[in-house]
Amino acid sequence: MMDFYDHIEHYLENSLSETERTAFEEAMANDESLKAAVANFPAAKTLSEGLLELDLLETIENIQQDTSDNSSSVPATKIIPKPSRGLTQKWAMAASFVGLLGVAYLGYRNAQIDTHDQIWEQQYQRPYDSSTTKSTDLDALDDFAAGKYHFALNDFKNAENFLTKVLSENQNQDTLSKAHYWLGHVYMNRKQWDQAIQSLQQSKEERAKSDIALIKRMQ
Repeated sequence: MMDFYDHIEHYLENSLSETERTAFEEAMANDESLKAAVANFPAAKTLSEGLLELDLLETIENIQQDTSDNSSSVPATKIIPKPSRGLTQKWAMAASFVGLLGVAYLGYRNAQIDTHDQIWEQQYQRPYDSSTTKSTDLDALDDFAAGKYHFALNDFKNAENFLTKVLSENQNQDTLSKAHYWLGHVYMNRKQWDQAIQSLQQSKEERAKSDIALIKRMQ
């Protein structure tokens, strides 16, 4: 049986087969914890990677200190972090934990937030591309990747600028479809519903129709 929590990242990257994706979405429809884990996975992963980086930096600092104390002439070795096999599962577990906290918090706030906010928080699925969030060389990113990178940072102004540039300069239909989809989500996060619908209607991405349906519920 498929362990859905182990495949959250694959689902968000659209790398599951059609059969696996269908099974995953059916599981989400019946499992609020899994749905919350999917929604919170990008934030939980970023947090986990940040903690891992801090731990590695501390390790490097300790090694360099030991080297200095021993008066060694051998230069400190640069350590390149490698994700462990279980790291993705840990991210999923962290996302589940964050999601459970979010569900508890929403229960506390139910009397204070309006229906639109509840619908948004429960049903909105943010697009995610791990290849752009891992980049450390922004100058090496093309316009589309840069747009997705700024979207991940919630820098929607720059995300819109880069994605609009892709649409004006690119002729590849697949790229245009994806750019319209990401631009639609820029507008969704800005609550610019009409512009979001216009962009998503020009996209052939699988989730575009369900995103439009969500927008119409928000209007």
